Amino acid sequence: MIKLSLTGLGFTSIAAGSISWLCCHCLGNSVTPQLRRKFSRLFATTVVLHTGIYIALIAKMLLMDELADFPGFLLSHLLLHQILSALISAPLVLMAVDIYNCRRQLKIQLMGTGNHQSAKSS
Repeated sequence: MIKLSLTGLGFTSIAAGSISWLCCHCLGNSVTPQLRRKFSRLFATTVVLHTGIYIALIAKMLLMDELADFPGFLLSHLLLHQILSALISAPLVLMAVDIYNCRRQLKIQLMGTGNHQSAKSS
């Protein structure tokens, strides 16, 4: 998701985020509920932010007065799109780091409870 956002592939990010969100809700039984919520939030954030960019693009396109404005619109869109895509990837990176830290804490907790159970049985 982050690489797709950084490269400015908005429609691909929307598609990947939507499919991942659906898979997380339908097939996410092997993941803890806490991680499933975090992944769902990451994918939903990707879809919402990229969709917002495209809604702004369409609104900006509808505000063009004449065809002579099109080259300026295209140039400004390309520049603005890259900047906004990079800004979208920043919170996605922070959310991914949060998912990694959460998974790591859960793994440590599981290892800790496994050690206590083996100590009680011996």
